[in-house]
Amino acid sequence: MKVTARTRLRVRLQNWLFVAAFLAALGTLGWLSTQYAFEADWTAGQRNTLTDASRTLVASLEEPVRVTAFVRGGEVQRRPIEELLARYQRHTDWIELEFVDPELDPTRTRAAGVAGDGELVVEYFGRTERVQRPNERSLSTALQRLTRTDERWVAHLEGHGERSAHGDANHDYGSFTAELQRQGLRVRSVNPLAREGIPDNTSLLVVAGPQVELLPGTVDALVAWVERGGNLLWLADPGPMYGLEPLAEHLDLALSDGAVLDATAQMFGINDPRMVIVAEYGAHAVTRDFSIVTLFPHAAAIQLEAEVETWRVEPLLTTLPHTVLDTDDAEAPQGPFDIGVTLTRFHDGSEQRIAVLGDGDFVTNAYLGNAGNLKFGLNLFNWLVRDDEQINIHLRSAPDLTLSLPRAAFITISFAFLLGLPLALVAAGVSIWLRRRRQ
Repeated sequence: MKVTARTRLRVRLQNWLFVAAFLAALGTLGWLSTQYAFEADWTAGQRNTLTDASRTLVASLEEPVRVTAFVRGGEVQRRPIEELLARYQRHTDWIELEFVDPELDPTRTRAAGVAGDGELVVEYFGRTERVQRPNERSLSTALQRLTRTDERWVAHLEGHGERSAHGDANHDYGSFTAELQRQGLRVRSVNPLAREGIPDNTSLLVVAGPQVELLPGTVDALVAWVERGGNLLWLADPGPMYGLEPLAEHLDLALSDGAVLDATAQMFGINDPRMVIVAEYGAHAVTRDFSIVTLFPHAAAIQLEAEVETWRVEPLLTTLPHTVLDTDDAEAPQGPFDIGVTLTRFHDGSEQRIAVLGDGDFVTNAYLGNAGNLKFGLNLFNWLVRDDEQINIHLRSAPDLTLSLPRAAFITISFAFLLGLPLALVAAGVSIWLRRRRQ
């Protein structure tokens, strides 16, 4: 092609047009980046994305939430809290964030009861909660406590060798009680024969495996509690009922003397056949969308004595088919068995809720961490105190970020890095030096 002044001008114009278009595209992209945001969470377990449980909790808010962060310093110290709250603010406009420097406003800091740098004070419906270590789990737990419109008191029957609600022994419920309290439930122990009896503000009465015979007056108080519409959780065990037969008769239920034996336990690496596995659940509100295996160490089967008209009875926990009852009969009854049932009825305009489980060990300190026991237990308690909106709002823990190696692998890796790698570098250096010397 012959180069003329005209062709040179055309090329020059094309170049200028290209530069102008390129700069316009860059400017457009820069402007769009200030107007729109796109984020992708590629971390293990989606640690930087708000969980489904927290999103459900945020959707239940009925009034604005005011979060005050007491942080010393500037933007660098505030950024982690801003990023945490931003996850919530993407799903609601009802979360407000304010920063207060404790050094510049000590009066307000003391009034809020803040003791450490980085604490959050969360206000909702005129109530406050403090979050000392800001993260999704602690913040959502604080919101969960605040969303409870009134106090829910859980009363544990005591005085007859029952499992302690606050005890630290393997057979006690101390760890589970602490989790209930973190979620806003209040837990105490009561003796119906004591002067105060069963307090009127009790939302749920728990009977957990007595080990001595209950006095007739105590049993009468339990039956009267049920008759007047009180919610009840009876955590029974195989074997003697220790005077609770009138309560079982009042509920038209019978519990087996022998424990349920589960032959499928060995498939999960469990050698004790008394460890009952529940892997499938019905459409009950407690187990809706619940798909985690639960383990019950020593469970009794529950049967209805007759057709019940007063109560609506629903199976809650049903064993797998390959289960039998440990009895002296020549032919042991075959499963599946119900080891948990719920009974409901309308009483004085509200729904009375009762749950009877054939095992009280599943949320003890020794077994709480097994499979889905904790989540199931929290779902059950929330349902029994009529906090249905709290069911399934349980936050996933961060994935395990530690690497555990066998001792042999640890020694091998240590020698490889401390001895093998330096020797390899020395050998490579000597090889290069010899090659160059030959040249």
